[in-house]
Amino acid sequence: MSHSELFYNNWLDYDGMKFNTGRDHNVNLSIDFFENLKFDAQSLKQYRIDAARLCAETLGDKPALCLSGGIDSQAMVQSWHEAGLEFDTIIVVFNDGLNVQDSDHAKMFCEKNNYPYIEVPFDVVQFLNRDNYDYAKKYNCWSPHFIVHFRIVEMLRDMGYSGVCNGGDAPYSHNGSWGESFTQLPFHFLKVQDIVGIPFQGSFLSYYPQLAWTIGLLTETFTENFDPIIRDWNVEQYVKKERYFQKVRAYQRVGFNVIPQETKITGFELVKKYFENLTGDGWSFERKFRHPLVAELNKDKTSYKFNLTSAQKKIISIIQSNNFSPAV
Repeated sequence: MSHSELFYNNWLDYDGMKFNTGRDHNVNLSIDFFENLKFDAQSLKQYRIDAARLCAETLGDKPALCLSGGIDSQAMVQSWHEAGLEFDTIIVVFNDGLNVQDSDHAKMFCEKNNYPYIEVPFDVVQFLNRDNYDYAKKYNCWSPHFIVHFRIVEMLRDMGYSGVCNGGDAPYSHNGSWGESFTQLPFHFLKVQDIVGIPFQGSFLSYYPQLAWTIGLLTETFTENFDPIIRDWNVEQYVKKERYFQKVRAYQRVGFNVIPQETKITGFELVKKYFENLTGDGWSFERKFRHPLVAELNKDKTSYKFNLTSAQKKIISIIQSNNFSPAV
């Protein structure tokens, strides 16, 4: 049994994601929900505050918020401050500056907003070399990135925190098919709570439906057509950059004072570079820490789509009414 409600009022049926059944998951929202969504500044602020307060109720009396430096976790920390809640903001600092691009950005964000924070050191190289495979088995997860996050949750538990919250993701889309950005991978946190023993909310921005869907419906669609598998490096970088800044603009429309990063992909770029310099092989990180896990732990990789047929017309009308200007 889970330690806390993972989605407010169970608005998202997540059994398919949690247990990898291969079936679609459902949004338990009626068309009335979308009819009643508001997009004025006061309502958007209230959604941010409500999301933080309701989420905080599930995390005990000493919650920790993990600030990676990305705009998702920035949005989370802002919401909790707007709600006037008691919590600690945690910035994890990898050994030898191997996430300095993220940790320095996170500290800058806090200092600019006068938000207090606590630095927690983490020897990511030692963990990967010694514990990567065992933790992959423990959490049934093939991603070294997520495995590191799960170990950090354990560390925060051992430091006395009653619950942990990450920024996560919201159901924005870039191809006009709303909701399909929710896939199995971002929801690996669903299996963590029962193993780690404290509440862990891995996707704050998905917790409260009003906040999740105002973000989603204020995100521009990505209208340019590319092959699903992009083989041109320059095109791939262009697409990633455009999608990132579409997401940034959506967060700003919802009232988040996010500070975008010049380069934001996974946060493990310097870790990968460390192993490349060590071995002379640019694929060293993947070969050593990901590939050995994939065959065993990713046999039935499944993506998930929302069943939104009853509300689809309303969603499309909201998108059309936003009249977004072309990206610049």
